[in-house]
Amino acid sequence: MIIEFRPEISDSFINDFADEVRGHVRRFNGGRFVIVSDYYNFDIGSKALNDKIIRTFKSVDDWPLSSRALKPENTVIDLGDGIIFGRDRTVLIAGPCAAENEERLFESAEYLKSLGIKILRAGLFKPRSSAYSFQGLGRDGLKLLEAVKRDFALKIITEIYDSAHLDDIAAVADIIQIGSKAMFNHEILRRCGRLKKPVLLKRNFSATADEWLESADTILSEGNPNVILCERGIRTYEKSSRFTLDLNSAIYVKHHSHLPLLIDPSHAYGESYGIPELALSAAALSVDAIMLEVHPCPEEALCDRRQALSHDVFIKLKNDLADICRIVGRTLV
Repeated sequence: MIIEFRPEISDSFINDFADEVRGHVRRFNGGRFVIVSDYYNFDIGSKALNDKIIRTFKSVDDWPLSSRALKPENTVIDLGDGIIFGRDRTVLIAGPCAAENEERLFESAEYLKSLGIKILRAGLFKPRSSAYSFQGLGRDGLKLLEAVKRDFALKIITEIYDSAHLDDIAAVADIIQIGSKAMFNHEILRRCGRLKKPVLLKRNFSATADEWLESADTILSEGNPNVILCERGIRTYEKSSRFTLDLNSAIYVKHHSHLPLLIDPSHAYGESYGIPELALSAAALSVDAIMLEVHPCPEEALCDRRQALSHDVFIKLKNDLADICRIVGRTLV
């Protein structure tokens, strides 16, 4: 059960009530709520709360803060410069899987900026499965991302997988990405929840949609409303592609959650030839953002080279995405 209290009711009263019913106090969307687990049954009519509450309702899921039952309207995240998640725009994010060195990163930034891209993706801390793969530049790359922001006026999204790096990343990134492998890391989720900076939460490739939304609630429950969900493919028995892009879950999330939704076709398919079709499908679904891996010379990329798009392929795809967005009543930015 979820109970929303009137603004004039004191925090001490709400806290005492929550303790009595074994509930959890949460501030969200300008309101104060007590969330009580279904495991603890009580008669709210016996608590003489009618003059103290705005509404009560029962959440059918374990992610009430992410649910449209609590907040029917879309969450809107405005980064400035026309970058808005949650309205009638589809934000295109692009860049290399990893920041490799200054020359490559600046080449990517200059090219993408020339095409009107406003958010650059580039990882510094790469939690690779193989101990012998490129693991990223780490903290040494932070100055490069700062330079990109300064010289090209681009927003930055980059990944965290160790909470010890959070302060350093938050000082540079405009969006903090919680990668697939960190989706269940509650220390990272909670610490990101104490920031006000937008957080991109990637779905773990073995997680259900409900588990993904439960992780989003962990962030929201700490006070940060600026969460963007990212579908990046799940692991199935199918071996023809790296993962399977779960558009069914994307539709489910759009219908049941107010949080903005981003699709990452690059990690889903894993081969550059299949990524444009998936990206166009995502645009037709009217998602809030699409993120693509683009590299000046894909065959020389140090990370995920098989799924990196060349500049020539990317510019054609960008134009096609703009066309699809127009058809479904959206604007590609």
